[in-house]
Amino acid sequence: MLSPAQGLLRGLRAACLGVVAFVLASVAHVVAGGAAPGPAVFLLLAGLIGMASVLLTRARLSPLRVVASLAGMQVLLHEAFMRLSAPAGCVLTGMSTPAGGHVAMGQGAQLAPECATGLVHAGMGQGSMSSAMIMLGAHVAATALMAALLAYGEKLMWFLAGWVRPARWLPAGAPVLPAVWAFSYGAPRRLRVRFACGGVGRRGPPPWGLFAIV
Repeated sequence: MLSPAQGLLRGLRAACLGVVAFVLASVAHVVAGGAAPGPAVFLLLAGLIGMASVLLTRARLSPLRVVASLAGMQVLLHEAFMRLSAPAGCVLTGMSTPAGGHVAMGQGAQLAPECATGLVHAGMGQGSMSSAMIMLGAHVAATALMAALLAYGEKLMWFLAGWVRPARWLPAGAPVLPAVWAFSYGAPRRLRVRFACGGVGRRGPPPWGLFAIV
């Protein structure tokens, strides 16, 4: 049968798994208040998720494997977004412009530790528990919904692939025909052997009284 674990169908399955996992993690992170990472981080993480999806789709994915794959990708992407995306208000934290239009040196020196803390929390509002719970709930709800859809699509694809079968060609070669006994009056008993069209017969005269090739 046509296997969805090879060729174009495998690429389609890997693309669906990777895109769903990446979009879920990105949307849930931004909706929960996290800062979106830069384009370079997006491309790097998208490539890693694509490679993982190709490796995971080398075999059929059961519903449990779909849930485990999406959950694992969500956790990894969540941690990556938290550590690689800077909070939007980092450059404005602790800044005040005096009358001369220059940033005070004492206040500017406080930017470094505050931004370093923000890089760890990545826009989580200094690690507030409510924002963390909202993000976790968004991840879990979106993962459960899309895991159910992916599991159904996986089952449907393997079911349809089972109906597409390659043509079964007959084995090459002449068919074997049964031997027929021929009887005639006044002649010894002979065995008549049938050959298919194009077959190769015996060379030379047949042994008298034993066989006759016709």
